Amino acid sequence: MDQRLHWASEQWVKGQRDYFARAIKRDEWREQRTVWFKWGFVVVELVLVFISLFVLHRLGLWGHGLLLVGAGLCPVAAALIHGHAEKRALAQHVKQYDRMHHLFATEQPDLKKRLDDGDHGGARRLLQHLSYLDCEALAKNGDWVLLHRDWPIEVVHAG
Repeated sequence: MDQRLHWASEQWVKGQRDYFARAIKRDEWREQRTVWFKWGFVVVELVLVFISLFVLHRLGLWGHGLLLVGAGLCPVAAALIHGHAEKRALAQHVKQYDRMHHLFATEQPDLKKRLDDGDHGGARRLLQHLSYLDCEALAKNGDWVLLHRDWPIEVVHAG
């Protein structure tokens, strides 16, 4: 029993802590990337509108049409990216992963100390508590997936 508790302390708790740390970085990067793309399309739109003020009279009918279509599609693309980012709820996942990472990071030294001191009952209770919390986090994630996977894409309306 003693070896299994030490294995759980060294492998499982550490693995959970490391997983949540990686998940935080991964979802923060995804969230940041969507923000860059969204604002990139807004900037491209503004540049196209600004260019059209100066060169619109020099463009032919096709050039004028392409410039307007490009300027019109940029905010549509930005709105679709924004809607997709909200649907994925990356910011909320980062917060949840941060809480779980903090939990496992703070409890691992306590668990190791209890095992080193020979307090196997306290260590076992702590492992059961951590296991319960891990199952709750997994259940919340599963609920989120079930709720969001069947939703249709909603069209963004002005006003």
